[in-house]
Amino acid sequence: MGVVFVANAMIIVSICILLINNVVASNVSDSNRELKAYMDFGWPYINSIAHHCHWKGITCDNHGRVAEISLQSRVGCNDDESWWCHDVGYLDPLVFTSLTSIHLTSCGLYGVIPSQIGYLSNLSYLNVSHNHLLTSELPLSLANLSELLVLDLSSNEFYGGIPPYIGSLSNLIHLNLSHNRLESDLPLSLANLSELRVLDISDNYKINGVIPPEIGYLLHLIALDLNFNNINCSLPATMAQLTRLEILKLDGNSLEGVFEAGIHTLPSITTIGLSKNSIHGRIPIPFGDVPNA
Repeated sequence: MGVVFVANAMIIVSICILLINNVVASNVSDSNRELKAYMDFGWPYINSIAHHCHWKGITCDNHGRVAEISLQSRVGCNDDESWWCHDVGYLDPLVFTSLTSIHLTSCGLYGVIPSQIGYLSNLSYLNVSHNHLLTSELPLSLANLSELLVLDLSSNEFYGGIPPYIGSLSNLIHLNLSHNRLESDLPLSLANLSELRVLDISDNYKINGVIPPEIGYLLHLIALDLNFNNINCSLPATMAQLTRLEILKLDGNSLEGVFEAGIHTLPSITTIGLSKNSIHGRIPIPFGDVPNA
């Protein structure tokens, strides 16, 4: 009986050791793939005597997998090369599966956001603003990033429409798609972003149609910036429901009608911009006048 027990115990211990070894080997293999991706990308803070988890701009989790990456300048780009020097394609989401935060701004990033980005199920922060990323439409797989709180794709070369699936990112608190080449109508699904604090789709110039009345559902909204598009409608009365709104920027559109009196009485409003439209009316002090068309 004792011999059988010892034999069974040894089998269990052997299985546990095998599983542990497999996990360790898997982590080492994943870590090596991450390292190669950084080398191919041209990470500017390479330190040959330190593990990449200790490189500047990289934070790893407790398993030694990259959880956060941050690069906010063109350091490492040669002056005699093109301004764009880092191909986003080397940062394969199938390699960096543990990412929770991507902050790559003004760093010479170019290319197309990989379609596999939707596999980053734990990603809560994505900011790739002020680069040269382009695609005909925003990647469909972005809809899978259910944990996303911040999405900033501003100042790139995205074009096409704003996809309806954007409304599936129900945890978003900050959405910035400004300074791109987006066009078409504002999707009604934006109203599903009930936690949103900041919505900036300014300076796309070809966003048209109307401001959907459902905008009034965004009860947590603090800043709304739709400057310099081609929105042609009157202001929806439902905007008076945005009682937390502090900043409203609608300059440079084709808005028309009479300024809604209820908007300037919003309790938190501090800034209203309506110039270069066809709106008639007057905004009381301290907001100034709305010029007639």
